[in-house]
Amino acid sequence: MRAGSLEIARIFASAAYARIFQRRMRNAREFARHWIGSRLLHRSGLDAYMTRFYGVSSDQIGIELAHKRMQWISEHGSLRAILGRLRRQKPQAPTNRQLARPREGFSLLYAAAAKALSSRGASILIGAALDRIEKRGTRFALFVDGRMIIADRIVSTIPIRRLQTLCGLPVSQQLETITLLALYFSFEGMRGFDEEIIYNFSYDGAWKRLTVYSDFYGRAHGREYFGVEVIANPINKSVDQAEAEFRSHVAANGLFRGDLRLEGSQFLENAYPIYRNGADESAAEAVETLRAFGIDSFGRQGGFNYQPTARVSTLEAEAALRQGAKSSAETAR
Repeated sequence: MRAGSLEIARIFASAAYARIFQRRMRNAREFARHWIGSRLLHRSGLDAYMTRFYGVSSDQIGIELAHKRMQWISEHGSLRAILGRLRRQKPQAPTNRQLARPREGFSLLYAAAAKALSSRGASILIGAALDRIEKRGTRFALFVDGRMIIADRIVSTIPIRRLQTLCGLPVSQQLETITLLALYFSFEGMRGFDEEIIYNFSYDGAWKRLTVYSDFYGRAHGREYFGVEVIANPINKSVDQAEAEFRSHVAANGLFRGDLRLEGSQFLENAYPIYRNGADESAAEAVETLRAFGIDSFGRQGGFNYQPTARVSTLEAEAALRQGAKSSAETAR
């Protein structure tokens, strides 16, 4: 509303024009533009965030991803939804519990899972080097650190291209992934905001999100601490460049005025898929080829399937359960 009546009129005019004359939706940018108009798409920073998040320009992001991951835009931007909100009184906001990882880190959660699996007879190898996988009749030979393990079934969650190499199958060159760089800071001073999490919707900087962990766990030695996620691909995986860009960007916006100290950093390869046009089809074909080979490949890396929301995960879990029930019924018949 602070943009003023003239800018608001321009935004609505842009949205109306897009609804009537820009109905063709071939990629994520055209999908968002149709529902909110070019002016708001740019002004909100949504276009910049899509490009930063997925590592490619929004007009190169496949329409399939837009339908799966950005459906909230069409749900809230439809004329029926807008009229419905105008007719009814604003509902009371739900009271949500906010859950944070344990102070000890994820190792505490993994230890509980490992204990439960071990009690059921599972053996767990950590930090083992995979050499290759061979198909031997209906069974598999997995070579790990120079020794061989025979198995009736393999379920994989590692990157598809790595699994294809292990199996001696053609490697899908089109499947690209994001490398994330985490910068860990401590801070003492005036940070300039109250929220625990900030997303970068501006057109500057390679960082996309920061999380103030001390808001959940308390300060350490009187200092706040937080993590910053940076898309490493555009900055040539340089910690120095990422830190310099972040410091410059927050200073220009009046954030973190005081003693800001970099405490450490960490790279995560294959963090999530880059959904360039056609990547969905290539991933589905690769997963089907692996299934024909006899290996089930699932998850963010193994299925090239990034699930950013609990809603998407729930929908996909329900679909899998329906498919399982259908298969069981067909088997029974």
